[in-house]
Amino acid sequence: MNDMSFKESKKNNFSHEDKKEYETWLRLMKIGEKTGCHQRADRSFYYHGMQFPVCARCTGVFIAYISSILCYICYILFQCIFRRKKGNRQSNTGNIFALFGCMLMFFDWLMQALHIKESTNVRRLITGFVGGLGIMHFYRIILRVIYKKGKELFGFE
Repeated sequence: MNDMSFKESKKNNFSHEDKKEYETWLRLMKIGEKTGCHQRADRSFYYHGMQFPVCARCTGVFIAYISSILCYICYILFQCIFRRKKGNRQSNTGNIFALFGCMLMFFDWLMQALHIKESTNVRRLITGFVGGLGIMHFYRIILRVIYKKGKELFGFE
């Protein structure tokens, strides 16, 4: 966790509000650390001089996770309101796009790791978002399989 720049800028100048703000920021940084993010200062966004608790790529992934959940809830509500039955038609288009998103995020990381091309925080955010959408798509498939197997095993409807 890299909090030295903020500590030094506020050294011995803490008002009550600054201290609360700093303590909140420290808690968020600890949560970000628990997600597995490296939290490098040069690969993170800043808001009012304070580093985000996760790097730009993880920020994109988390935004995609939240967006996916909200979109799926809206989709379910739409299905319930209009009583539309989903067909059993299987399409691989979603899987292809999800895999593409995951691969895009991976190749952005790989080019940077091999020192081929340094990524920017905006590119990390975008590839993280696209990759996060892909990951959530596969999570949804896994959960659907678990749900169907549970129905078969326990016989509930």
